[in-house]
Amino acid sequence: LCAAIVGRSPLGGEPVPQYTPLEDATALYRQAARDAMESAAGIAQYQPNLRRLLRAFENNSAMLEDVLAGMLGRRDQWQRMGQRLRARGEFVSAVSELVDEYLAEGAALFPAPLLEELDVLTKFARANREAEGDLGPLAFVPPSGPLNLRDLTQAKGLRGLLLQGEGLVRKRVDCRQGFPAQKNHDDPDLAKARKDAMESLLGRLPEYPGLVGWLRTVEGLPDPAKAADDWGLLHDAATLLEVASTALKIVFAARRQVDFIAAQTAADEVLGTLDAPTDFALSLDYRLAHILIDEFQDTSLGQFELFEKLTAGWTGEDGRTIFFVGDPMQSIYRFREANYALFLRLIDQCRFGSVPLTPLELRANFRARPELVNWLNAHRKAFEPEQDAALMPPPNTARGRRMALA
Repeated sequence: LCAAIVGRSPLGGEPVPQYTPLEDATALYRQAARDAMESAAGIAQYQPNLRRLLRAFENNSAMLEDVLAGMLGRRDQWQRMGQRLRARGEFVSAVSELVDEYLAEGAALFPAPLLEELDVLTKFARANREAEGDLGPLAFVPPSGPLNLRDLTQAKGLRGLLLQGEGLVRKRVDCRQGFPAQKNHDDPDLAKARKDAMESLLGRLPEYPGLVGWLRTVEGLPDPAKAADDWGLLHDAATLLEVASTALKIVFAARRQVDFIAAQTAADEVLGTLDAPTDFALSLDYRLAHILIDEFQDTSLGQFELFEKLTAGWTGEDGRTIFFVGDPMQSIYRFREANYALFLRLIDQCRFGSVPLTPLELRANFRARPELVNWLNAHRKAFEPEQDAALMPPPNTARGRRMALA
C-alpha cells in the first residue's frame, strides 16, 4: 500500500516507484551498520562516540554491528524520539517517569490480601536470614512497615524471591529463601506453616492476571538514580544511529531496494499531516472510496496514523467505507509496536475520525472446538500483554472474539 501511494505521487518522494520493498532487509541493515562504523572511524566528529561505544562493548565490533543493524530494523520506534535522546534532563526525567509508571501498574496487580500475605511471609523469611547473619535474597524486605512495590529495589527483590532465574514461578522454598526445615527452627510448627503457606501462594500466582508477566519484566527496569550516567552512552548510540540511518539510505539507493519502514515513512511524507495535507493527499482523497484492513489487532500507531491521513476528509454520508477485521486475542506483533488497544478503542468509540463504525461480532468458529475457545476466553487475561494505557478504552469493553468494524 505504501509503495503504491508513493509510486502515484508526483512529489518524487523516496522510495521511487522502481525500488523493490523487501520482506527481510537484514542484509541491508548489516551493510549500513558496517558502513556507518567505518565512516565514524574516519571522521573526527564521530570518533569519540564510536570509541566510547566500543569500550562499552568490550571492543567487540561485531557485537556493536549486530546491535546497530537490529536498531535500524526498528528505527520507526526510536526515531520518533528525535532530539529527546539528546536532552540529558529530559532523558533522566523520562526514565524516572516510566519506571514509576510501570511500578504503579505492577503494584495495582497485587490484591490487598495477597500483598498482606506476602508481607507476613517475607518478614518471617527475613528474620530467619538475619538470624544467620546474612540477609541474602531477603535484603529487599523492609525491617518494619509493609512491602512497597513502587520501590524499584523491593520490586526486583520480590521478583527474585518468587521467580527462578529463568522467570518460572518457584515451586519450592527452603532455607536459602528464608524458609528452613522444621528441625532447624526454634518453632517447628510455625516454620512448617509458613513454608506451606509460601508454597501455596507460589502455586496461586499464575491465577492473578498479568502478575507473573510483570514480575518477569521488572528485573530489566533501569535504575533512575543511574540514568544520568547512562545518558552519555545513549547519546553516543543516538549519534552513531543517525550515521547508520544515513548509510542505510545510501545502501537502499545502491541496491534499489527498501524495507517497509522506508516505504511507510515515504508515504507519510507525500501525504503530509492531518492538519496540513499535501495536494497529492487531497487528490488521492477523491479517488479512494473503500478500504479493508485485516488483522487490525496487529496495527501499530504509525500505521494507524497513516490510515487516519488516508481517510481524513471522509464522512459518514459520502458513500465511502472503511472495514476493520481482527481479534484482540490474536495480537502477536507487540515487538513491532502493534497495539491491540487501538482496535479496542475503535470498538468502544464506534468511530474512526468522522466515519461512524458498526461493530459486528463474529461468533461462528471453524478452527477449534468450543471447549478450547471458551477456556481461552475465560483465561484471556493471563495471556494479554501490557498495552499503552493512554490507548486503552474504559473497563468492560467487549473483547475475546473476532470482531469486524464497518
